[in-house]
Amino acid sequence: MIRFCDVTKAKGMVHPDNLFDYLGLDENERPKTPNTKVVWFNPGREYVSKKGNDLVPFKPKWMFKHTCVENPGYGAYQHYLQVSIDDNGNIVTADYDFVRIADGALDENGNGTSGVVVFPVFEGFDHQTGENRLYVGFFLQYRPVIRNLDRKETTHGVWVATVPGGFGKLAQKSADTVKSEAAEEFGAELVELVETGWASDNRAKTETPVKYMLAKFKLGLNVADDSHEKIFGKYAVPIEDFPIGADGIINNAYLFALSYLELI
Repeated sequence: MIRFCDVTKAKGMVHPDNLFDYLGLDENERPKTPNTKVVWFNPGREYVSKKGNDLVPFKPKWMFKHTCVENPGYGAYQHYLQVSIDDNGNIVTADYDFVRIADGALDENGNGTSGVVVFPVFEGFDHQTGENRLYVGFFLQYRPVIRNLDRKETTHGVWVATVPGGFGKLAQKSADTVKSEAAEEFGAELVELVETGWASDNRAKTETPVKYMLAKFKLGLNVADDSHEKIFGKYAVPIEDFPIGADGIINNAYLFALSYLELI
């Protein structure tokens, strides 16, 4: 089930604090803020992570050097983990090793494989105008931290409007990666995939190209998402009203889609 949103309450950039008002969600419909935060990695501590219903050791592949954490396969030195906490703020599990995965899997030369993001669209009938319009489907994702390396800004603990995307396994085609991500995150089957552009706008310190795509989609897939991502809902707005916000990767996906469709 996809919810069509009333976008009359906001125009242009939607700040994270106003995103729920933009979607027309009242207090009872809003997702609960997860018990999740980011912490600086402590190389002397033992962590565990959830794998299915089991707890397994979590061992980031990083070395401690002087006062920094270092991995020679990347170019990033400061490094933090996303962790789940209990009601008292104690760490229960380590979920994501952000800097380690930010560039994707390493190839045989130590270079990060590229990620891919898709902007999913469909044609729908607008009862107000009596015409078909192009809509974009999206969901909400909780981000414990978003770093904008260009502006050197950091945003903590926000829900953002998000479209499917991720980093592929070695030798996996971008189309296959984004199809599996769309099924897991959005329950969508992608059709008519087209490439719209490339950009190095990921949050790692080592620039890695991200491929952007556009696709029509249909809902109905039920694929188990075994990741630690915190996602919520299925929404749709006219493509010209998509709520760009704090996540620069998603904003770029939107701009590439508008350019490909000759809407800008």
